[in-house]
Amino acid sequence: LDIAGLYFDNAPKEVRLDRSDAIFVDVLLTTAGEIYYEGVGTDDIIGHAVFSINGGRRQPGCPYTPIKRPRSFAALRPGPYCSHERVLDYFKSSIKTCNYTSYACFSYEAYKNGQCKDTPYKNRMGLHAVKPPFQLNYFLDTTGTAPYCEAKDSEPSLLHQF
Repeated sequence: LDIAGLYFDNAPKEVRLDRSDAIFVDVLLTTAGEIYYEGVGTDDIIGHAVFSINGGRRQPGCPYTPIKRPRSFAALRPGPYCSHERVLDYFKSSIKTCNYTSYACFSYEAYKNGQCKDTPYKNRMGLHAVKPPFQLNYFLDTTGTAPYCEAKDSEPSLLHQF
């Protein structure tokens, strides 16, 4: 869940999470990028399935707080810390409430432009994710308030579709 980037980006796989660590490693990104732009997570593609939630950057409902020189994790509040912890809420809501349909795509921009809605490679972010046939990057958007999924993505009949 939102893998740490600070001190782990570009580190050897022996000291960070890697897809060889388990039969299925799925990664949920909510704060990837440079720490000076609120990124505390990694951009490294280290899982079998990588879910970039809202582009893997700042999450809806979390304030934007640019960081000049973080001296501690407390300095990361409320902005990056909010987005980093939001992944826990997403995962919890994936258990019973949200379907979180995700689309394999080559970029968040392409996903936002609707270029990947017809992809045959769809997955569910969260507890019900399945290992894809090969490494794939998935994209999805959420809302800024609980349960964080849109109404169309929370129908119980869809929860076991994939």
